[in-house]
Amino acid sequence: MINQSEAWGTPPVPDYVTGAEKRLWPLSGICGSERKWRRDILPRIPDRFAGQLADLYEKDWWRPGGRLGANTRLRKAARELCPPGVVLSEDADDLQRIAKLKAGNARWLISQQKTEDARYRCLCGYAEESGIVPAEPSSKTGLDGAIRRMCDDRWWRRRLKWAETRAIESAAIEIGLVHKKREIYVSTENLLRRREQLRRNRNLMETLQVVNELGEAFNLQEVIDGSLSNPVLRRNELMARLAGYELYGKQHGYEALFLTLTCPSRFHARYGKSGDPNPQYDGSRPSDGQIYLNKVWSRARAAMARQGIDMFGIRIAEPHHDGTPHWHILAFVRSDQADALITIMRRYALQDSPDEPGAQLRRFKVDKIDPAKGSAIGYVAKYISKNVDGFGIEADESGLEAPKAAERVKAWSSAWGIRQFQLFGGPPVSVWRELRRLRDEVANPDIEAARQAADQADWEVFIEVMGGMYCPRKDRPITLAKAWSDRLNSYGEPVGEVVFGVQVGDVAIQTRIHIWRVEPIDSISRETVFFENLAAQTSNHLEFCQ
Repeated sequence: MINQSEAWGTPPVPDYVTGAEKRLWPLSGICGSERKWRRDILPRIPDRFAGQLADLYEKDWWRPGGRLGANTRLRKAARELCPPGVVLSEDADDLQRIAKLKAGNARWLISQQKTEDARYRCLCGYAEESGIVPAEPSSKTGLDGAIRRMCDDRWWRRRLKWAETRAIESAAIEIGLVHKKREIYVSTENLLRRREQLRRNRNLMETLQVVNELGEAFNLQEVIDGSLSNPVLRRNELMARLAGYELYGKQHGYEALFLTLTCPSRFHARYGKSGDPNPQYDGSRPSDGQIYLNKVWSRARAAMARQGIDMFGIRIAEPHHDGTPHWHILAFVRSDQADALITIMRRYALQDSPDEPGAQLRRFKVDKIDPAKGSAIGYVAKYISKNVDGFGIEADESGLEAPKAAERVKAWSSAWGIRQFQLFGGPPVSVWRELRRLRDEVANPDIEAARQAADQADWEVFIEVMGGMYCPRKDRPITLAKAWSDRLNSYGEPVGEVVFGVQVGDVAIQTRIHIWRVEPIDSISRETVFFENLAAQTSNHLEFCQ
């Protein structure tokens, strides 16, 4: 911290300035030009982030030629953090206030328009001025549905949250906060915001309960903890399905390959070893890197399909230290097609900037997994664990404790909307999950065989029962059973088709027995209602509650 008493001629610090401004108050030209300029920027930035910017500004200021560098860095941060129309919130309550204000303005704007088309165009302009992507009309709801959404504070809250999260993350990358020497994978600002949001969500869920038509009530947070939102259960399902893939591959003559796909140098803001700025960096964000990797993957898969190459497995997206994504792919392929797959993947991975330094070495890597040395699942297990909850790992490759690293990786995934895991090939997991709701034997032999496989978490048998690995979806023997519902959603629109079970041909089995509603937990006990309803039934309906 600077000793202000040594800064001769510096005016007193006003009471109304922010903490970051106070820290930087002595740093200015003779006429106070920097103080006035910073006054237009720092108050619009959340306190935690403004404090980090002040720290960097102060360090830049005292370097040779640092006045220009300090102002340039702050200007870049302001450009990323405060794009036109975007107002950064301090906390969830502030975000809610801004969202309600925006929705109220939207409702007033449409009241001034005479036609539906004019109302929609007016709201699109308002959304864009606010730094938000407008709602697009769908084939089901049309312009009216898009207008309803842009007049709803919940819609604004989601969009504003998404915009400010990415603005914060873009600024953190731009000014050099996100890398192994500072804040690995994701900015600490967004990490803390996500941690606080999860805490608030959990506190809210613990005050709510789900109640069915029998009066049976369960704490909503306990229900969530028993779902795939629980990282332990999520990891277990992934591992069960991958174990099934490996068994299927062994029985059908497949070879396991572990592929790594990375982005060209221009996507990386920082060097991997030193954390220093990469002069080749072109300003791309992690979301741009994910788009690039998706294109490489889709083109390679299309080429494989043209050559008749069969493949299944899992794709894992994870960040480099500076947030740039890279992919690990566990692919099971027929042994006689493995070399062709590798050739295709290498060709598409190196189409972009193939001659840049390190491209041939780092852009695409492949390991052929030797079954004699270990299983394919054991090979990939650590990558799943370190991206879910860090189970069974002491530290990641950066040296960060595994649970802390996993938390930062999930915050990174949430900030950029990057899907961490995607299995490809095989039957839809939605049918598997519905079948796991059934506890009793069913009469239909096809459904019963699949139910037993799902109940025993045997994905390999489930693949066979569902017609094999490559059976087209329309030819799968078991599909989801759906029914039309006229129940209105929060925008006053029918929810449409909803899943109620599984079916084979015209035979449907109901897996969702009850109708549930969410309500606050009040001080009046529901036990009396519950047991009165239980006594009136011939069976205990709790066994059907999933």
